[in-house]
Amino acid sequence: MANNKQNIESFLTCVDCQQYFGEKGRSPHVLPCLHTVCSNCLKRRIENQNVKCPDCNETFEARGNDISAFPIDSGRRHVVDCYRVQKKSAEFYCNQCHPNKVVAASRCKDCDEFLCKTCSDAHNRTKLTKRHVVLSLDMLKESPLEDFHNKLTCTVEGHEGQPFSHFCESRSCNKPICSLCLVQFHQRDDGHEVKYLNDVYVEKKRIVENNLLDIRHKKTKVDEAIDLLNDEVQNLYLKESSIEQDIEQAFTKCYDVLDERKAVLKQMLSDVSGKKKNDLDLQLDELSTKKDSIDQAIKFSEDHLAYSNGAEFLIMKDQIISRTNELRDQQIDTTPHTTAEMAFELVNMEEEFREFGKVMGDIWATAAYVPKTRVQTFDISMGREQVVLIISPHDSHNRPINESGIDIKVDILDSKGKRYQGIVVDHGKKFGSYKVYFTPVRSGEHRAYVTMLGLTLSKDGFGFMVNEDLTVKKADLRINLKSTSTKTARKSQPLTGKVSDRSTDIRVTSGMMSDTDADSNADRNSNINEFPPYRAVGEIICPEFSFDLKSTYHQYELSEDYKTLINQKSRRPSSRDLSTAFQNYRGTIATKPLGKTNQHYFECSVNFFVKRQLRQDLIFEIGIARKSEVDMNYTLDNHALAWTFCARRCNICRTICLQCWNNGQRLFHTPATENSPPGTTHKTTYGFLLDTRNKQWIVVDAKSRKFIFRFRNVDVSRPLWPTFGVYNPDLVNVTLTLRSGREITTVLEVPFDL
Repeated sequence: MANNKQNIESFLTCVDCQQYFGEKGRSPHVLPCLHTVCSNCLKRRIENQNVKCPDCNETFEARGNDISAFPIDSGRRHVVDCYRVQKKSAEFYCNQCHPNKVVAASRCKDCDEFLCKTCSDAHNRTKLTKRHVVLSLDMLKESPLEDFHNKLTCTVEGHEGQPFSHFCESRSCNKPICSLCLVQFHQRDDGHEVKYLNDVYVEKKRIVENNLLDIRHKKTKVDEAIDLLNDEVQNLYLKESSIEQDIEQAFTKCYDVLDERKAVLKQMLSDVSGKKKNDLDLQLDELSTKKDSIDQAIKFSEDHLAYSNGAEFLIMKDQIISRTNELRDQQIDTTPHTTAEMAFELVNMEEEFREFGKVMGDIWATAAYVPKTRVQTFDISMGREQVVLIISPHDSHNRPINESGIDIKVDILDSKGKRYQGIVVDHGKKFGSYKVYFTPVRSGEHRAYVTMLGLTLSKDGFGFMVNEDLTVKKADLRINLKSTSTKTARKSQPLTGKVSDRSTDIRVTSGMMSDTDADSNADRNSNINEFPPYRAVGEIICPEFSFDLKSTYHQYELSEDYKTLINQKSRRPSSRDLSTAFQNYRGTIATKPLGKTNQHYFECSVNFFVKRQLRQDLIFEIGIARKSEVDMNYTLDNHALAWTFCARRCNICRTICLQCWNNGQRLFHTPATENSPPGTTHKTTYGFLLDTRNKQWIVVDAKSRKFIFRFRNVDVSRPLWPTFGVYNPDLVNVTLTLRSGREITTVLEVPFDL
C-alpha cells in the first residue's frame, strides 16, 4: 500500500519541487524523457535555450526559452483534483473569488473550476452556465474519475464551445479539430489528412499499447541484463579474491625458492670457510711442531753453554751442532696457505633483481565487448585452406583492441549440414584480429558460428560461399591493421596470411594458433588467399560492383563500363543473351550482393528530365532485395523482402516526391521538386548504407550531406542485392550512374539514434 501511495504521489507531483500540479504556475509540462515538471520549475530551469530534466539530467532544446514547446498533460490535473478530494481531504478555494481565499463547496465539470456556495448559486442561475454539471465536494468524494474530466472544446475564434470531433494528421497540424475547422481550414484537397477523433484515438492507443508491450519486453531484458551485470560484478569480486590467492601462492613459492637459494649460499659459505679453516689449522699445526723443535734446540744448547764445562760441552758438541745446523738450514713456509678473503657477490640481485621483479607474473584481462565484435567473411574456393573469417574484437566504446589470448571458437556448417571446426589463428597482439582458416570439401553456402568468451556472436551465423573454381582478383585496397614495410611480399600483405595445405603441420592448442605458427606456415606457401576488392572509408566497406548486364531489362541501355543505366532503348545492336534478362522488372541489379556482415555503402547519381505531364507515374526506384523477389513484378515496392527508395508524382503534394516503401506500405515521403510540369529537372547523388549489425538500410543525400530515411528491421539473414529501376521512358528521361568501390571518398556520418 505504501508503494502504491508513493507511486500515485510521484505521478501527481512535480519531479523538481514535489508540489501537486495545479493551475497557478503549476501546469504539468511533459519533457521528451516523459518526466513531468510544473511551469514554475520549467521556467526556472531553462537556460540558454536548453532545459535539463531534474530527474534524469537529459538536456532538451527550448527555442526562444519558450516552455510551450513542452506539452501540458491536461488530464493530469483532473487526477490531482480527484486524488486530493477523495484521498487527502484537502481544502480547495473558489477559482472565481481568487485572490481571496474563499473555501470551495462544489466543482463545475464543464468549466473545470472549484466554486464557493455564492458562485455556485450564480453559476446555476446564469444562462450560459446553468446547464453545466456542478457537483458538491461531498458528492465528488464518491464520484468516479470521469466526473473530474471536462470535455475539451475548440479555442479557435468563432468556434468556442465546439467539441473536438476530428483529428488532422498532416505534419503542419497534428491536432484535434472541430467540425467547423474541418470545413473551413482542413480540406483534404489542401493536403490535410483528417480522420475521426475516436478512430485516431483507437489507432494511436493501440500503437502505444503495442509499444508498451515492446518496452516491457525490453524492460525484462534490461532487468535480466542488470541481474547479469550484478552477477558479473559478484564474479569479479570472487575472481579478484581467487587471483589474489593465486598471487600469494605464486609469490610464496618464489619466497620458498629464495629461501632455498639463501640456504644454498649459506652452505656454500660454510663449505668454503671450513676448507680455509682446515688448511690454516693444518699449516698452524705444522708450524707449531717446528717451533717446538726450535725451542727445544735453543733451550738445550743454551743450557749446555751455561751449565757445562769444556769437556762436557765437547762431548755433546757434534749432536748440538748437527741439530742446530739441521734446524738452521730447514725451509719453513711462513706464508699462510689461504686467507680470510671472502665476499658475497650480488649477482642478478639489487637492480637486476628489481628489474626482473617488475616483469614477474602478469594479469591478463580482456576489454573485448562481444556485441561490438566485427566479423568479415570471404568467399573461397574448393580444396585449399583459406581465410574465411577475420574477427576484430572491439571494446564497449567501439574502439579496436590489440589483445591476444581471447577465447574464440568457430564451428562451420557446410551446404549439407556437416559440422567442422575452423582453425582460429591469434593475431590479436600484432594486428588486433583473429583469422579463421578452413579447408572446404564441398561447394555451396556455408555458415560459420562464432563463440567468443562463451557468448555467441550471431545466432544466425555468418554466411560465405565455397565455389568450385574461384579466381580471386587482387585487392584494389587492403585494410592495413598495422604500418608495415612493403619491401617483402609477406609484409606487403599483412591480412592475407595462408596456412600450409598440410594441416598436420599446424600446431593447434584448443583451436587457437599463435602468430609464430601461422606466420611460419604462411611463409612456406606461395598461394595467397587474396581479399575481394573494396574501399574502406573509416569502418565502412565500399564494395566494388557494377550493373549486371545479363539481368538488365531487355529494352534498356547500359554504358560500356556498366556503370550507367538509361530508360531508353539501346541504339547499338545488342549481342547479349536476352534469356537471362528481366522480363517484368524495369531495371537491373548489381553484379554481386552486399556483404552479410559489417556496414556497406554505395552511391547512385540520379538525373531525370520530365518530357510530358506526369500523373502518379514512377520515375526511378533504388532498393535492396532478395534476388528471388526482383523479377516478380514491375516494381519492388509491394514485396516484404524488398526495401525501396523511389521518386514519383504525388497527388497530395502535387509535385514529384521522394518515397520509401516496404511490403506495400509507404513509410516516408517528402517533396523533391517545387512542381512537376514538363521541363522539370532533378539531379543529385544519393548514398545508401546497409548496416547489417543493426539491421538498418539508411538513405542519405550525398550531395547536400543530409539524412533522408532509415529502414529498420531489415532481414539480413540472406544476401541482399542492390536493385535499380527506371520507368516511363515516354514521359521522362532517367539516368542512373553507379558510384562504388574506389569512386567513394567520404561517407556521411549518420547517428544511430535518429
